[in-house]
Amino acid sequence: MKTKNKILVKAPANDVWAVVADQFTSNDKWMAQVFETEGSKAKAGDLDARVCQLTPTLDGLNTYEEVIEYDKENYRFVFTVIVRGGGKFPVKRNVATVTLEDMGTETLVRWETKPELKPVGYLIIPLLKAGIQKSFREVLEELKYYVEEGKPHPRKVEAMKKLKK
Repeated sequence: MKTKNKILVKAPANDVWAVVADQFTSNDKWMAQVFETEGSKAKAGDLDARVCQLTPTLDGLNTYEEVIEYDKENYRFVFTVIVRGGGKFPVKRNVATVTLEDMGTETLVRWETKPELKPVGYLIIPLLKAGIQKSFREVLEELKYYVEEGKPHPRKVEAMKKLKK
């Protein structure tokens, strides 16, 4: 199973790359589904890794994400995502590939995923694919807003308000 999403961002590719790749361990600043991110250097050299809290409590659902390819020259960025604390979550791991197409003052961002499913995931592929598509479509909307406006998307602002309650 694969998913593909894309969005046009009204900013140069270097600006988009800075947020999505260079600031890999700061996605909690703009991604609504991430409450907190802890970053570290991976064992494989200078590539980053991060743990993203997807629930307000530290014992809840989180992901471990590690960069496996960083190619700034070609604007290609690949990382693995392993969901932890999800119990019955139907995905073992996911590989996300983000590519940027430099169009001068605009950038076409493509976000593709290739989830590796648990056996139960194969029973619900259409539903699962629709959910993953929606999730990453929203991530791209939030990225676009953050890069273009210089502040978090209203969805992220709302998520943070709920956290403070």
